[in-house]
Amino acid sequence: PAYIVDGYAYLNSYDLGRGWTSLLRSWLHLEEAMEYANGKAIPTLKKRPVAVSDWLQRARSPSWSPDSYDAYTASREFWSWWAALQPKWRAVTVDQTPFREVHRPNAAGQSWGSLQTSGINGSLSILASLAWWGKACDGNVLASGEWDFAVADVQW
Repeated sequence: PAYIVDGYAYLNSYDLGRGWTSLLRSWLHLEEAMEYANGKAIPTLKKRPVAVSDWLQRARSPSWSPDSYDAYTASREFWSWWAALQPKWRAVTVDQTPFREVHRPNAAGQSWGSLQTSGINGSLSILASLAWWGKACDGNVLASGEWDFAVADVQW
């Protein structure tokens, strides 16, 4: 589908390292496993990063990225949204971010709820938010480390 081809080209244009490349491969496998079904959209919630809303208003333009997106704002907005999207069984809050391995209980037999959404309105927005945050880190070791935790958690 076009959203996969275009979305992958857009996300892969961000050269963010091996963890990022691995996450993109996992996203492609998930979409394939879900047969590229256009399911429900990831809940917008009030916590969705402003940059994601701006990108969606521009029809996910591959030439758009947020202006002046600093790593601190990107981190704060991403973790707030990501924590709000988690299923109840995960029992995490934004106060516990960044999520680490200790925040990853056995998921066998659990439902991922709204996070298990395929299609143009699925995980693509989450990955775009991570791409912009990763770019905003621009060599900042502390910010990059927190971003690495986010990439690992999304891939989990």
